[in-house]
Amino acid sequence: MSRRCLALVLPELALDRLRRQHPELQGRPFAVWSSSGPRRLLSAAAAPGLWPGQALADAQAIHPDLPLFEAAPAADAALLERLALWALRFTPLATVDGTDGLLLDITGVAGLSGGEAALLEAVLGSFRAGGYRAVGAIADAPGSAAALARCPAAPRILPPGTGAEALAALPLPALRLPAALLHDLAWLGLHTLGDALRQPRAPLARRFGRALLDALDAASGARSRPLRPVRPPPVFAAARELPEPIVTRPAIDRVLALLLDELCAVLARSGQGAQRLLLRAFPGGSGGAGAGDRHRRRLAQPGALRPTVRAPARPAGAGSRLRAKGAAGDRHRTPYWAILP
Repeated sequence: MSRRCLALVLPELALDRLRRQHPELQGRPFAVWSSSGPRRLLSAAAAPGLWPGQALADAQAIHPDLPLFEAAPAADAALLERLALWALRFTPLATVDGTDGLLLDITGVAGLSGGEAALLEAVLGSFRAGGYRAVGAIADAPGSAAALARCPAAPRILPPGTGAEALAALPLPALRLPAALLHDLAWLGLHTLGDALRQPRAPLARRFGRALLDALDAASGARSRPLRPVRPPPVFAAARELPEPIVTRPAIDRVLALLLDELCAVLARSGQGAQRLLLRAFPGGSGGAGAGDRHRRRLAQPGALRPTVRAPARPAGAGSRLRAKGAAGDRHRTPYWAILP
């Protein structure tokens, strides 16, 4: 089975992040700016007549009342990593690609969704539903898929073992090369991946360095780069199955103490400390058809779950299952299987 990779590009990541943080921006023009030495330039814009790289003063002259936000690369990077964790619902291997992309290894996975076309549409549809604009492509090599996703005119899916002509027609900007390097290559008449691949490698390496050859090999699939998949944050849990429902406070406290002791032991062995705990209680047993509802209503009453266990640094609850999520120092405080971040 040949390797297959799905590449995603989020061209408006910073804008989408701000729209989710500030719902009032939906449908309104705004822009993001950053400093480049003494100059302030737009890094992203959602307004007519504005574009990335434009001077901030010019943008303010065109749109005097335009809402402006300073760029936050750290926030964008953190969001991108959370999106990579969220994408683990589609494949067990996902990684961050640059500052605005994701790579998913979908080898052997597409059949579960009805084929590669259906999988690609499901992934893109999920991102659209979450408020993110995304563009995707599928190819044999990660670099090939990433280059296809960054070229609007390129095919979205290259069948296994094919696509040499489509890859050769890719413009060099799709390889994310530095602007100065692209200018020099264009001055030499090299505009596409095929133009560069037809040149002798030794002169290219001497003039432009090894980085150009690495980019060409990655995009053409001649040398596939390894993926460094993201790892979901650890989940610590303790659970008890009880033969009969417990409804009295002393019984709940006793089970709670056992759960907390077990959970704290697991956290101690891992050198972690819980920042947030999730309690799940499942009433049931042999108390009749209405017993479960009565126990559920009892637990749902205000104050019914007020902790009484006197243990330092042990958040308490009541029930038959306790789950802790988010260790100290863990950046991922939201379960990766929850709604799109």
